[in-house]
Amino acid sequence: MSQSYRLRITRNALKLRVATRIPAQLVGVNFITITKASGVYTFDVDYSLLGPGPLSDPATAYIAISDTTAGIYRTVTLASLLTSGLDADLQAIAALTGTGILARTADDTWALRTLTAPAAGITITNPAGVAGNPTLVLANDLAAVEGLAANGMAARTATDTWTVRTITAGALLGVNDGDGVAGNPTIAVTDAEILALGGLTSAADRLPYFTGSGTASLATFTAFARTLVDDADATAGRVTLGVVIGTDVQAFDSDLAALAANSTDGLWAHTGAGTGAARTLTAPAAGITVTNPAGIAGDPTLVLANDLLALEGLASTGIARRTGSDAWSVGTAVSNAELATMAAYTIKANATGSSAVPTDVSIPALTQKVSPVSADKIMIADSAASDALKYATVSSIAAAGSVASLNGQTGALAFITPPQGRLTLQTVTAVMSTTQSAKTTIYYTPYVGNQIPIYDGTNMVHTAFAELSVATTDATKSPAAIGASKVNDWFVWNDGGTIRVGHGPDWTTDIARSAGTALVLVNGIYLNNASITNGPAASRGTYVGTTRSNSSSQLDWIYGASAAGGTAALLNVWNMYNRVNVTTTVTDSNASWNTATSATPAALDTGGAGSGLNNRISAVSGIPEDGVRIALFGSLAPAAAASAFGDIGFGLDVTNAFDKRARGQSTSGGVTVLHVGACELAYAPQTGFHFWQALQAGDGTNVTGIAGGDRMGFSGAFRM
Repeated sequence: MSQSYRLRITRNALKLRVATRIPAQLVGVNFITITKASGVYTFDVDYSLLGPGPLSDPATAYIAISDTTAGIYRTVTLASLLTSGLDADLQAIAALTGTGILARTADDTWALRTLTAPAAGITITNPAGVAGNPTLVLANDLAAVEGLAANGMAARTATDTWTVRTITAGALLGVNDGDGVAGNPTIAVTDAEILALGGLTSAADRLPYFTGSGTASLATFTAFARTLVDDADATAGRVTLGVVIGTDVQAFDSDLAALAANSTDGLWAHTGAGTGAARTLTAPAAGITVTNPAGIAGDPTLVLANDLLALEGLASTGIARRTGSDAWSVGTAVSNAELATMAAYTIKANATGSSAVPTDVSIPALTQKVSPVSADKIMIADSAASDALKYATVSSIAAAGSVASLNGQTGALAFITPPQGRLTLQTVTAVMSTTQSAKTTIYYTPYVGNQIPIYDGTNMVHTAFAELSVATTDATKSPAAIGASKVNDWFVWNDGGTIRVGHGPDWTTDIARSAGTALVLVNGIYLNNASITNGPAASRGTYVGTTRSNSSSQLDWIYGASAAGGTAALLNVWNMYNRVNVTTTVTDSNASWNTATSATPAALDTGGAGSGLNNRISAVSGIPEDGVRIALFGSLAPAAAASAFGDIGFGLDVTNAFDKRARGQSTSGGVTVLHVGACELAYAPQTGFHFWQALQAGDGTNVTGIAGGDRMGFSGAFRM
């Protein structure tokens, strides 16, 4: 078999003509197509039969080309075809990956760059040119400088802030081109005095001085002058000059200057600071004669004359009497006629504690002794001795006029009544029936009378008083201002005739006095055992009551009231005497609330306003004499669980333990039963500040509902 081939290449096809001598069946595959016409087979390439899609790698994609030199077809890779004959720089660029600005870094070497802005002054948008043209924008100080509109010298006034400045002339100076626009600024002196000084030629030991307006010259400045000028003060200057006062020269004295200025003969008299005058002794009209009265011819001589000469001539002792002109005698008695007229109802006496001239003395003018003692003496006229003046003791006078017996009792009878007033926070209101809160003044006002016994060291002296008051901030008649949350005792005392009320030092704790606040019982009346600073001496203050201040150093008397969460009662004023019954009730107006499940007691209505601590009664007591009665009632609704229960009650000075409680409990079948619980307890007398807290508790598993408002109340009864 033989066959011949003829290949024809056109623009879009590769054609092969095959002449076969024997019949044959030819089949084209892939993109080769075969057609037969007039016994001629034609091979074609149909590119539409090729599969679409990008090349995965140009280095492995082949293309047929005609090698005209060798006269044959060859296959080459697409990559070698693309790069064959290209410039090396273009190949380097083609090899780059990424985005950015092209930069030729060497022959046939390229890199991608991104514009980088400095730390400040310029910002760059699109620094790599990817999203648009790179844009440079001035910023910071450069933007501020660029923004200046006026001419002048640029001055940085703050970070990124600039302004234009111009040099301006001050006093004595002139400025040209102050803004530097037309040339460099020039500063020149314009003051004539400074120019005059600048025109002088300096030389040794010379000092410039002005000879006129705008003219100057040089004066000699010697070494000696310089030693004087460099002295720090006048004292040093006098040392340099050799005129030290008291050593080299007499200090100036105005009295000596006045004496030096005098030109009149006579005795010199100092009439005042820096003044004086010449004097001449002048004899009285009678009694003394003077020789050389101005001291000019000799010493001035004084000679007695007339009555004085006669008195001097007396030789015996006694009372001198003038018997005639320039005539005197001596006697030993004074007649009543010779005494001066005396005021009515007075006697001649010396009522002082030392030697003194007798004076006219009346009994009302004598110093009063408020509390005479038995040994004191009084003057009497003894009727049994022709009214001879004698003295008697107070005790003997009392015995002479005393009652022999009283209801069968004989001897001295002492009557001591307790203080008759009450401490209060409301003026002229001995018993406070309304709330008085945050008070800064306390009063001691008459109640059952106006008498109070004050001990003078020997006797209890009954003393009348009007309402007394003192500020809680007083520190003049009390140790100090009242402190915050402090217990203090109060005393009435006699301050040199003024009756005062004041407090003692703070108690050591809310329930214990210190040694400095101890009381002492004298004749059944409590007194201060120790002296109180600014207040009464030991045992001179009568104890009248005790208070407890709040956290703001104020005093409260607050009755309990109804409020959401309760209004706590604060009875912080206690009276030692004349106490009255005081009752108070705290009501929580919340309609209802639940206890916690815990069986440990907590404040009643813990979740309400004040966290339950307003369901509380507080009171102070100075002496443990009266018991306290506390009561609580309320409605309880236990949980609907078998034998579930809840408790309400109260405790003294605690918030987690019952002193007394009432319980509400469901049935064993879990049916809730509404209980009205009540509990009451009488407490022993207390000392100091205490509180009674209303409490609640669950059964450890279930909560219990509690009703408020008119279905509960927490009450206390006190003697205050």
